[in-house]
Order: sequence, then structure tokens, then C-alpha cells
Amino acid sequence: MDTLPAKGKGVGLLLILLLTVSLATAAANPAAGQVQLPTVNLGDTNFEDGFGAPGWLLEEFPSGYTAGELKDSKGQTVPGSSHVTTYSTTSHIVFASRKRFLRGWIAGEVLLPLVDVDVQLANGIESRVRGFADLTVGAGLQWAPKKIGNGVFVNRAMIDVGVPTGKYTASRPVNLGNHFVVVDPYYAFTYERKKVELSARLHYLWNSTNNDPFVGFGIENMHPGQAFHINYATSYELFKNVRLGFNGYWLQQFDQPRDQRCRHTQFQGAHCGPWPRNSAGRPGNLVPCE
Repeated sequence: MDTLPAKGKGVGLLLILLLTVSLATAAANPAAGQVQLPTVNLGDTNFEDGFGAPGWLLEEFPSGYTAGELKDSKGQTVPGSSHVTTYSTTSHIVFASRKRFLRGWIAGEVLLPLVDVDVQLANGIESRVRGFADLTVGAGLQWAPKKIGNGVFVNRAMIDVGVPTGKYTASRPVNLGNHFVVVDPYYAFTYERKKVELSARLHYLWNSTNNDPFVGFGIENMHPGQAFHINYATSYELFKNVRLGFNGYWLQQFDQPRDQRCRHTQFQGAHCGPWPRNSAGRPGNLVPCE
């Protein structure tokens, strides 16, 4: 049976970013916490992102990370010697049925990270956290490729929801869970002509309120703002199933995050860089155009 292609979200890296952001803020000034956006998929999905087909997919994303320097909420280096080491693996299960709605195959996915974090801060705080992080569940539609002009167009729409199932304690500056709900729907597409393809994934990010934030922040609740972010990529097939190209991302927060003190911070970012890929066995190649 054909399967959906990997829709890797780099969850291990996303968890690492979440942890380092929290640590940097707490270490710099525990009583002056800053509302942060949750970590999201920034550039982790790239070449031929829109392809997919009915079937099952089971994949694992192992990841390792170490940092010897932390930043505070103003981007300044936190004085002293601090270390963060993280190992994680994320299980990703996808199923797309042959049942159709709006001419697309009905699909669903589940992602669950298992994480080990070891933290040593310059102020003497040491902590190690192990366990499962927040569960992400999603549902949507995968459409079959269609011929447009001299190329092929294929697309997918999904609604992913991160639920606060991960380990979380308000007394800890280091946590594996967000302790709030994250809704991150997206639309992905690919247009491929001969050996060249262009792909993009457009996300909208919405977050609920954390009513039990880290006690060191000195606030009763915090609510990250909404944001729009895009992954984009283009590649050229050098050999069969081997592609070389560029991918990047862009993020813009379009409303203010808030906490009990109405302390606001707004985020934006962008990146672009080269990226090789071996796409051996990409199931989308097996799907006939409609």
C-alpha cells in the first residue's frame, strides 16, 4: 500500500528551542518573565512537501542538542557558565484513507516526543527532566497530483492541535510541556516541472492561555499571541531520488502576547539556506495524476 511521505516537523529541535527560551528568561531575571510564542515548524518541512497518498506511515525523529550559552529576553548573553543538553525522539504516525471528502483523501496524524533534558545554569540551578512532551494530533485532506500546464501540482490541508499532555510543573523553570493548547493549521503545496520543484507550507498559529506559568515570572497567567509563518523550498533533481536546493521560513506575529502585567513582546524571523535531500522511495511518485 502506498504511504504518505514524511511530513517531518523537527519536534525534537522545537522542544529544545522551547526549553532554552524558558531557561534564558528565568536565569536572567526570574521575576521579569516574557511571554514567548510556542515553538513551531520553522523550515523543517521542505522539498516536495505537498505529495502524499493513501496508506500508513510510521517514522521516528531522533535528535540531540547541546548549548553552552544562553540568551535573555533582550538577546543578551547570560553571564557565567550554563549548559543545556537534550536528547529526544519523536514518533510520528500518519494514516490516509481512500475515502474522499471534497475530492481529497481523509488523513490524520499523531506526533509524540520523548525527551531527556539536562540543565546546569550559571546561578547554580541544576535540573534534569525526562518524559513525554505535548501530544500533537491532526486531521485533514490530501489531494492527488494534477497536471497544470507542463507540470504537476499537488496539495494538502491539515489542522494540527498540540494538547498539554507533557510534563509540567509551575515551580520548574524547565518543562517538557507548554501547559496550553496550540492550534496550528496549515496548507502545503508543490508544483513540479521536470526536475525542478517549488514547495511551500502556510501556517496560522493560535494559542490558548497558560493559567499556571512558572512561579519565578511573578504572574498569574500568560497568553502568547497569534502568528503567521511560512516554509518555502525549491530544489533540482541531480540524480534519481537525490535533490539539491534551498529552503527557508518566515514568521510574523500579528497580535501582542499578554500576561497579567500587560507586558508585550512581538516576534518575527526569517531564514534561507541550502539543503540536500535523498528522496528515495517518495510515495508521491506512485500516485497517478487526476
